Amino acid sequence: MASQHFTNTLKEEVICPICMDILQDPVTIDCGHNFCLRCITQSGDTSNDFLNCPLCNKLVRRDTFRPNWLLVNLVEKIQAMGPSEMQPGREELKCQRHGEKFHYFCEYDGMFLCVVCRESKDHKLHKISLIEEAALSYQGQLQSQVEVLQEKEKVIVQLKEQGEQKINVFMAQVELEKQRIITEFKQLRQVLKEEESFLLSRVLWLGQEEEKGKKFYIASAEAQLNSFRKLIDSVKAMQRLPPSQLLRDVKVVLCRSEGFRYLSPSPVPLALEKKLSEAQSRHDSLTESLKRFKGKEKAISFSIHLPLEEVIAAFLPLTSFLLSFSLQEDGTTKPASPNLHPSTLSEDSFAVKATPPASLRPQPRPRSMASFPEFSPNQASSENPSSPGLRAVRGP
Repeated sequence: MASQHFTNTLKEEVICPICMDILQDPVTIDCGHNFCLRCITQSGDTSNDFLNCPLCNKLVRRDTFRPNWLLVNLVEKIQAMGPSEMQPGREELKCQRHGEKFHYFCEYDGMFLCVVCRESKDHKLHKISLIEEAALSYQGQLQSQVEVLQEKEKVIVQLKEQGEQKINVFMAQVELEKQRIITEFKQLRQVLKEEESFLLSRVLWLGQEEEKGKKFYIASAEAQLNSFRKLIDSVKAMQRLPPSQLLRDVKVVLCRSEGFRYLSPSPVPLALEKKLSEAQSRHDSLTESLKRFKGKEKAISFSIHLPLEEVIAAFLPLTSFLLSFSLQEDGTTKPASPNLHPSTLSEDSFAVKATPPASLRPQPRPRSMASFPEFSPNQASSENPSSPGLRAVRGP
């Protein structure tokens, strides 16, 4: 019995805690525990340089495994032992108290019994079986346990496969979202670039048109001012004439003076002011949208605990705003760039069919004297002096 106990204890010392079999190529890790080289190598995340000890959970490095030569020699000696040494025969099963061979097994105490022990008061009321019968009974229990464990193994394998499938689906969603972000932000940058180009071209065009209007305004005002000064000089000269000559020509001069009209063109035409206001409103709307999105981004802060739906919801308003930014006067969607015509866009405004010809692009209308209507003195007297447009100024 002592020899069998020693052998069993010795075998327990060379059992791998992972595979529960005799150690194969035993190695010692930094925490001092021993494992099969293959078992500990495949434990945990093999792509990581560190792993947690399966027994004590201590973090150890993978490149510090040391062969345990003492255990290697011990395993070789145990494996070299014969069956008679590993499992002693029935002749060794003797009762040390009575010197009789063991023939029975006490289910209650888990002890081998001889004939004398079986009849003793210590075991008389216990369930006692022959050793062979007890072994067969436990063999059946072990077989049942094996079947239960195998069923559990199937469940674990199924759960593992389901987990791997979920991981693969998640990684596919991550990659899809990555590509979607790249594509949509590329579109957003293109929209912003085109919008910048459109607004700059519109403002520059307004400046050029106003430069032309400025020259016309100054030339018109100077010409009329020169005529007005000549009229003043004529009136002053009339005052210095002799009475006979003054009375002869005074009615003509007074008629010219009273009938003089100054055509005052608007310094900035209403059409240009309206177009500048539209450009400013368009710019302000875009800026405000970007500011609101920036504030939402700071509030959310995109932490690792943020649900994916909230991230997408944060982007959608800005994306929709930029891709359908402004409206025509009739309420239809207007492209963000002057180079994009509604007929060239897809139904969802996400794709461009072609760049329209120059004939489809808005052309500035030329300005002329026809844009400045004339006002009579009577009309001028009824006009509000603060209102824009032409004002008629009567002569002195």
